[in-house]
Amino acid sequence: MLGASPGALVVSRLQRLIWPLVLWTWIFFLFKGLAGGLANKPSDWADFPILPLPPKEHFWFLWALFVIQLSLILCRPILKRSDHRPREWLLLWLASVVLCLAAPDLGVFSVWLGPAVVNAPFFLLGAAAAGLRHRRPPVWVGLLAFVACLGAIAFAVCLPGSNWMRLLIGGGATLLLCTTVMALERPVLSQPKLRWIGWLGTASLAIYVSHTIFSAAARIVLLKTGVTDVWVQLGVGTFVGLACPAALYIAARRMGIAGKLGF
Repeated sequence: MLGASPGALVVSRLQRLIWPLVLWTWIFFLFKGLAGGLANKPSDWADFPILPLPPKEHFWFLWALFVIQLSLILCRPILKRSDHRPREWLLLWLASVVLCLAAPDLGVFSVWLGPAVVNAPFFLLGAAAAGLRHRRPPVWVGLLAFVACLGAIAFAVCLPGSNWMRLLIGGGATLLLCTTVMALERPVLSQPKLRWIGWLGTASLAIYVSHTIFSAAARIVLLKTGVTDVWVQLGVGTFVGLACPAALYIAARRMGIAGKLGF
C-alpha cells in the first residue's frame, strides 16, 4: 500500500471504504423503510439519508477507518522508511493514545472525528503487531492468549471505567488477539477443512455492510412464526448474518459486479 503514490492511495481508500459506505447506507435505509414498524428502530422515508455523511448506524466504522488510513498517508514518509518495523508504528500508537486521552479537552469527540480518534490506538497496535508475524508463537500460547482476550473483553464490558482503563484493557485484548492470530494462522489455514475461515476474511467487507439486513430479516421471520427464544434468535441471526452475505459476495464475484457493490 505504502509503495503507491499519495493520490493513488487516496483514490483506493475512496473506492474501498467511502463507496461501500455510501451505497450500503442507501441500501440499508431502503430496507429499513420497507420494514416499517417491524424494524428494531423504525424510521419513515423522511429519514432516508440523501447524503450518507456523517455516517449513519454501523457505517461509522468505515468512516473511522477512512480517517485513520488517510492520516497514515500523511505519515507515509516515516512509514516507508520503517520497512514495517514495529518501532515506528509504536511511536504512532503513543501519539494516538495522547490524542485519544486529550480529545475531550480538544473537542474532537464528534461524529466526524470521534470514532477515528477513539479507535486509532487499537488499529495501530495491530499494525505494529503485523511486523512481528514472522515470530510465530507456539499454538498453546495462541490458545491461552485467546482465552485471556475473551476474559479481558468480558472484564471491560462488566466494569466500565475511565479512558485510561478502556485503553489499557482494550490494548491488552488487541495484543492478545494478535498473538492468537499469529500462533494459529498457519496451523488452521493449513487444514483443508478449515480454509473457509481464511476465506471469510476476503468476504469480510461484504459481510460487514450487509449482515444487518439479513439478520434483521431472519429476526422478523422468526417473530412472525412465533419463535421468540433468545438463543434461537441469536443462533439463526448469526448464521444468516454470515451465510447470506457470503453467498452475496460469491454471486457478485461470479457476475463481475463485486466492485460496483463495494466488495
